[in-house]
Amino acid sequence: MKINKTKLVDGILAFLRSRGKRNQVKNLNKAKFELLKKSGIPINKLTSAQKAEVDAIYKKYGYKYSYDTHIITYSVTGNFDARILPEDMYRSGLELKLNDIGQKFVMSDKNYFEMYMPEVKFPDIIVRNIEGVFYDKDRNIITKEEAEELISEHEKVVVKPANDNGFGKGIELIETGKAKATDCFNKNYLVQKLIIQHPSFSAFNESSVNVVRVVTMFLGGKVFHLTSAFRFGGEGSFTDNRSTKDGKGMTIVGIDEEGRLREKGYFSCGVSSEKSHSGTVFKGYEIPKFKEMVDIAIKQHSRFPSIRIIGWDFTVDKEENVVAVEYNIKYPGVLYYQWVNGPLFGDKTEEILDEIKKLPKSEGFFKL
Repeated sequence: MKINKTKLVDGILAFLRSRGKRNQVKNLNKAKFELLKKSGIPINKLTSAQKAEVDAIYKKYGYKYSYDTHIITYSVTGNFDARILPEDMYRSGLELKLNDIGQKFVMSDKNYFEMYMPEVKFPDIIVRNIEGVFYDKDRNIITKEEAEELISEHEKVVVKPANDNGFGKGIELIETGKAKATDCFNKNYLVQKLIIQHPSFSAFNESSVNVVRVVTMFLGGKVFHLTSAFRFGGEGSFTDNRSTKDGKGMTIVGIDEEGRLREKGYFSCGVSSEKSHSGTVFKGYEIPKFKEMVDIAIKQHSRFPSIRIIGWDFTVDKEENVVAVEYNIKYPGVLYYQWVNGPLFGDKTEEILDEIKKLPKSEGFFKL
């Protein structure tokens, strides 16, 4: 029998990629368990009956998974729900099948966001750096000296890597009189104007740009809204999701379908609260422009059928404009959004998984 070498290599690479993802999630879960213990949160182990409930939903789809996500979520929230999506199954199987690997890395480059979605308001650009070449906001090539002159017109600027790893990594707030923004990275970054957010957002934390995460899915020939949550940073933090050793660099609060916050918010260490450190109570707090955010996400997502799940981060500026801070198609999260809103796929869990099963094989991955 003649072997197709290209498919064989693709299959081997995809297998290794999937195994790598599983190992990555395993290590992250290990660290999460340690963080919960340090925070004084008891670990709720699953009974045999609870494991059987999980298996009754997920085992038939043929993906490898552990019970870690169920245990962590049960321990943090006190609620067991078999429909909670296992993160290792999502990362090592579903995510690889849902979003085309080539497009997701190309479309994740922040230097091109507004080219893909010209109708959407993204943060205002001052200077771009693409492969070491400087550009102004209109994509005209400029010198480094000209770039620094444009940047110097602003007291403070935000510098971001064009491709990052999430959790605010690499994002810098620069005072232009004290440091050069062009010294932050060698290449492939953006220098943006500060977003002055609406008071309804800064009420939770003034120092960070706080966001609404809207998750949409394109499946079965339509785009639909999966889940939404509000994220704000810790006191003194510039970003909404800064990773910290104590797990208190971010608070996440669920949003219901009417755009109102749920009663409890959670730090990433699992500790819950009913109000922010500034005293703003969560329950019933109405997020302005929420419906508009969801509408923007659905409309824009409908143009990219090979990208089947997107995590959008929106804020509202002082002029009440909806601003898409960014969108995430490489690694849209699962864990925290299930803490605050329950199972990612909700009542449609098996219906959605059945639809995913119908998708063509992805990345040469044999089981997908």
